[in-house]
Amino acid sequence: KKTGHLETSLLFLSTIYLNMDRARRAMPIGNKQCYARHVQANQEKHKYKMATVKCSIDNTAPKRFSHLQKNQKKEQMMEERYAEIERDNRFLLEKMSHIMRVRALLFIHIIFFPSIHCFSLFSSIIVWM
Repeated sequence: KKTGHLETSLLFLSTIYLNMDRARRAMPIGNKQCYARHVQANQEKHKYKMATVKCSIDNTAPKRFSHLQKNQKKEQMMEERYAEIERDNRFLLEKMSHIMRVRALLFIHIIFFPSIHCFSLFSSIIVWM
């Protein structure tokens, strides 16, 4: 059995009418076909918007403040540590140079003045070295 154009459109409208929510059924409309097209266009627009919706939550990392990017206390402690190391190194270098100078003077004295027996004077220096 063939259905006519009018019957098909009425069948289509009745399925739309049955699927409508109660608020839309209660509203008076002028032309049912125009209203059905309007509702379907709005539904398709809503589906498209729902499919292309973007996240509205900001997932980026929070802004870091400039005074928190550098750990100034740690930098200060490291500088103090390096200064202490430099001071200790300088002290050790002065000790080594003093030892080398005293040894050189001792050997020069022994070589050039072998007759003077002042080994007791230099024995404390040799032990200290």
